[in-house]
Amino acid sequence: MDQRLLSLLLSYITEEAMAEAVGLSTTCEVWLALENAFSHWSKAREIRLKDDLQQLKCGNQSFVAYYHIFKGLYDQLHAIGRPADNTDKLHWFLLRLGTEFSTFSITQMALMPLPHFCDLVSQEESFELFQKSLESSVSPATAFTTAPQGSDRSIRCGSGRTYG
Repeated sequence: MDQRLLSLLLSYITEEAMAEAVGLSTTCEVWLALENAFSHWSKAREIRLKDDLQQLKCGNQSFVAYYHIFKGLYDQLHAIGRPADNTDKLHWFLLRLGTEFSTFSITQMALMPLPHFCDLVSQEESFELFQKSLESSVSPATAFTTAPQGSDRSIRCGSGRTYG
C-alpha cells in the first residue's frame, strides 16, 4: 500500500521537489523531507517567491501553462504562511500576460468584486474563443462599406446586415 501511495505522491511533485525525495523509500520519509524543504519560512524565501511571481511572464507559453507556473509559486507562498492578497495576486498575474491579453486583463481588473483567481482560466478561454470568432467572421478589408452620398444612407457591416 505504501509503495502505491509513494508512486502517486512522486508523480505529482515538481523536479525541484523530486530532488528532495531521491533515495527515500517510504511515503513518510518523502513527506517529511518535502515538509522540511518547503514549509519553512524565511524572509529571503518569501522575497524570492514574490519576485518570481512579479517577474514571471507568459511569453510564448500557453495561458494554461503560465497559469500553472504562477499558481505553483503562489501556492509555495501560501504554504509558508505568507500569501499575497487577492488584489496583488490578480494584478501580478494579469500584468505579465502580455499585450495580446491587455483587453482581457483590463476587463478583469475593472470587475467589482474582483474575480476569483481559479475562475481566470475559464474566463480567458471564453475571451480567446470570442476574439477568434470576431477575427474569423469579419475580414478587415470589408469591415464597413457605405453607400455613395445621396443614396440610401445606411451602413453595411461585413456580415451583410444593414444598419441605419
